[in-house]
Amino acid sequence: MEVPMFKPLPLRRYLRPEKAARLATMLAMLSLMGWALLSPLAAAPLEVLMNTDNAQAGDAVTAGVRHSGLGASDELYFGVVLPGLAPTGESVFLMTEVGWRWASVSDLRTFAPLQRGPSAGAESTLVAYEFTGAEPPGTYTFFAFIAPSGWNADGAINGTDLARLDVRPLEALSPQISFRFEAGVPPADISIVRSGVALGARWFREQALGDPGPTTVLGFISLEALVRAYADWFKVPIQASRDVWATSTAVAGSGVVFVNLASAGWLSSGTSLYPTGRKIVVHEYFHVLQNTLVAPLDLIGPTAVPAGGPRWLIEGAAEYVGWRAVAEATGRPFADVLTTPRGRVAGSSTELPTMETLDGFRAAGGGLAYEMSLVALDFLHASYGLPATALKAFWAAVGTGVAWPDAFIAAFGRSIDQFYAEFATYRQSFPRMARISGQVTHAAGGPFPDINVFACPIVPGGCGFARSGPDGRYSIGVPDASYRVQFGRSDNGATPDGYYSSSGFTAIFSEATAVKVNGADVNGIDVELPF
Repeated sequence: MEVPMFKPLPLRRYLRPEKAARLATMLAMLSLMGWALLSPLAAAPLEVLMNTDNAQAGDAVTAGVRHSGLGASDELYFGVVLPGLAPTGESVFLMTEVGWRWASVSDLRTFAPLQRGPSAGAESTLVAYEFTGAEPPGTYTFFAFIAPSGWNADGAINGTDLARLDVRPLEALSPQISFRFEAGVPPADISIVRSGVALGARWFREQALGDPGPTTVLGFISLEALVRAYADWFKVPIQASRDVWATSTAVAGSGVVFVNLASAGWLSSGTSLYPTGRKIVVHEYFHVLQNTLVAPLDLIGPTAVPAGGPRWLIEGAAEYVGWRAVAEATGRPFADVLTTPRGRVAGSSTELPTMETLDGFRAAGGGLAYEMSLVALDFLHASYGLPATALKAFWAAVGTGVAWPDAFIAAFGRSIDQFYAEFATYRQSFPRMARISGQVTHAAGGPFPDINVFACPIVPGGCGFARSGPDGRYSIGVPDASYRVQFGRSDNGATPDGYYSSSGFTAIFSEATAVKVNGADVNGIDVELPF
C-alpha cells in the first residue's frame, strides 16, 4: 500500500503547557526503552528526511521518511517528540494509518504504525509546517523505525524487535538569536552557520552549561564589509579591525559572533571527516556563553592574563566544547579528534604556562596553541572525571568577582600550579611524531627568522606549524602522510608566500613537491625566499 498523506502536523494545537510538561527528548526515550542497547541493525534501509536541522519564525520545515521496502510482517512507525521533561505519560506524537495520535513510552502497546507491509520502497513528505516563533525552543526529535507485527504486544522491547531505526533532531532556535548575512553568501554557508548555532544551543542545554542569551550572528564574504562591521560593532579603529581579520576565521564577543565565510580557515573547513565548519561556530558561540557567565567583567581584558582566566583555558574550553558537540552529533569517537593534537604536543617544546597571555598564545603558533589547549582541557576533565558543568562553574565564579586562580581550584579541584605539573607529566606519555625539518634563508643567503611554516597534508586535514628561529631553522611534528610545506609571513596560513619544491622554492601551488613522512624524520626541506 502507499504511505498515506495527512494534513501537516498541527503543532500549535499540541503545545499547551499541560502537554509539553509530559514530553521527553527522543534520546531519553530511547535510553528508557533500551534501544541504545540493541545490536547493529542490518535490515531494510530507512531514513528520516528533513530539509533543515534548525528553525525560527518564518522558516518552513518539512519532514518525511524513505524506506526500501517492507516485508509481509513489517510495520513502519513515524513520529516526533517535542521539547519536554521526564519520559512519562503521552510523550510521543505518532503519525498513524488514521492520523496523528499520542503514544506513551510507559505502555508501548499504545504505539500504532503508519504503514503495514508488504510494500515496495517509498519516499513521502509527512510534515510541512511553518514556524511562527511561538513554539517552545528546544529539540523536536523526528524518528522512524521498522518493526515486526506484534513487537509491542508484551509492552516491552528487546533486541529482535526493531529492524531499523533513524532519528533526526530539529532545533527550534530561541528568538533571542538573530542572523545577518551579507548579500551573496552561499546558501550552503548559511546552513552551516545556522546548524552550528543549533548544535551549540542543543549541546549547552543537554550539558546544563547555560544560555548564552541574546546573540547576533553575522556572516560575510567581503573582507572590507566585515572589517567595517566589526569596527562599528566594537567601536574600534578600522586598522585595528583590519589587523584582527588579517589572521582570523571567526571572532566572538559579548552577544555577537562574526564569521569570515571567505577566509581560508572557513573554506577548508569542509574537507575534514568531521564537520569543522559547525565546530568553528560552536566554538565561537561558546565564547558568547563565557562572556555571559563572567558579565559584567570583560572575558579577555584588560590584564596580560585575562580576567576570565588563562588564554589557553578560554580557547581550549571552546575547542573542547566544539569538538565534543560535533563528535557526538556525528557519532564519531571524540578520542579520534585528539590523536593528531597529542602527537604534535609531544613533539613541541612549548610549555602550557607560557600560553596564559595573548602574546604567549600567539607565539606558540595558531595550530599548536589551539591543539595544546584542546588536549589540556580534555586532560583537565578526564583525569578527574569532571562534568562539562565544571566549565560553567569556573566562569560563573569569575563573574561573581572570584579571582580566576581561586575559581580554578573551586571548579576543577586543584590549583593551577598542580595542574601544570600534572599536564607536563601527562604529555610525556604521548607517542613522538616524525618531524619535517629544514632552514629558511633570504635572497642574500642569510638565515630568515620568524617565517611561518605550515606542513599541510595533501589529503586535507589539520596542518602542522612552526616558526623559523634566529638561524632560520624550523621543525614540525606530523603524523605519517604526504605534506605540502608552505612558507609565509601570515600566521594563519591563508596567504603563504610560496611552497617547497624539489628545486627549493615555488610561488605556484600546483608546483609544490609533496613531502612524504613514513615513520622517520624528513630533513633538508630547505627554501630560499626571494626577498
